[in-house]
Amino acid sequence: MNSTAVLKVLINMKEENKTFSLEPELELLLLSITLPGKQAAAPWCSRAAAEILKKEIDWAKLRQFAVYHRVLPLFYKRLKDLDISLLPEAEMKRIKALDKENTLNNLRQAAKLHRVLDILSRGEVTAIAFKGPVLAVQAYGDLSMRTFVDLDLLVRGEDFGTVYDLLTAAGLRSSFPLDEKKKRLWVRFHRSLEFFDDTSVVDVHQQIFPGQAKTGFAGRVRQNRSTAALLSRQVPVLSAEHALLVLCLHGTKDNWSFLRYPAEIAHLIDSFPDLDWQALTADARETGSLPMLAVGLFLARQVCGLQLPAGVLRAAGLDVRSGKPAAEYLGSLLAGDSTAQPKIGKIYEVKALLKAMDSNANRAKHLIHFLFVPTPLDWAAIKLPTFLYPLYFLVRPLRLLFKLLTGRGF
Repeated sequence: MNSTAVLKVLINMKEENKTFSLEPELELLLLSITLPGKQAAAPWCSRAAAEILKKEIDWAKLRQFAVYHRVLPLFYKRLKDLDISLLPEAEMKRIKALDKENTLNNLRQAAKLHRVLDILSRGEVTAIAFKGPVLAVQAYGDLSMRTFVDLDLLVRGEDFGTVYDLLTAAGLRSSFPLDEKKKRLWVRFHRSLEFFDDTSVVDVHQQIFPGQAKTGFAGRVRQNRSTAALLSRQVPVLSAEHALLVLCLHGTKDNWSFLRYPAEIAHLIDSFPDLDWQALTADARETGSLPMLAVGLFLARQVCGLQLPAGVLRAAGLDVRSGKPAAEYLGSLLAGDSTAQPKIGKIYEVKALLKAMDSNANRAKHLIHFLFVPTPLDWAAIKLPTFLYPLYFLVRPLRLLFKLLTGRGF
């Protein structure tokens, strides 16, 4: 069944009293990530977890699904609410051990986030945390409920040099050491930069949308920032509306390959019932991310039973143009193949963003930026003196062409 047929079946099957056949392992995982009390609103849902558990379950496969889709904490939490007699003891121990390992990692990363914010505050730099541990608190009210590997911070471009100096002086190493000339270039092109030590990776961003440097939107992101309680301390975070846009952006970049995205979108919206939908859609329109928002909301509704205010999907622009890719993504998520390699990597990310953008002008800007604006990898490929730096705008496309022809990827 192709993805368009999947979409039609999902929309109509309850009215037509039909069922959509899912692998029991995937069906059980979907039940675990659906909003509490909203399982019946999910079009694919046809039976309760207890009924599924009475059948033969491949627990190794189910565990693999949960890990692959980055929803193991949510899955484990729901398992604990079920009749223990239906759950194999050995499997529960394995899943509990994985969940405990994730919780300990999250605690360490949250403590590191506080340390980094303290370092930056000594230089009078205000950084906004997003994704990572703060999204766990915003979406689930529980630090342990997400899996993540790095910490993301948003800083002003004018503070980037100070941030670089403070973090490197504190013992963190940058992925690309920068001299003063390269710092200025880094700011000009609004690039992010990773800093790391033996336990953490801190990704410092100057903007939350690639190539997006509009003053109005950047100002609203900082003006509308909120706070979240993390380990009994308040930290600056994105507003719920902007955190939602970031989720939709990253879901798009990852080709919506993981159930974590509709789950986090659904739970974030459920945790903030007073979202400013008008401001949200206006910002999505300004940043060219309206189609990404539409797809994210659609998947959250179809997968997790999210109930949206009347007209929100239409206001977000879910039409024939964005509905077709939404159906394709939904079909892929419900295919249940956790052994397939997701289309993740720079080339797939660029293709996905180009596909999702709402105008040819935005596509052209993003493609030109990707093809011609030099990166540290281009600097490392060929060493040129400072006065010849403009030649890197030619080195960049030639290096990409070489990698494409040799199959080495981006």
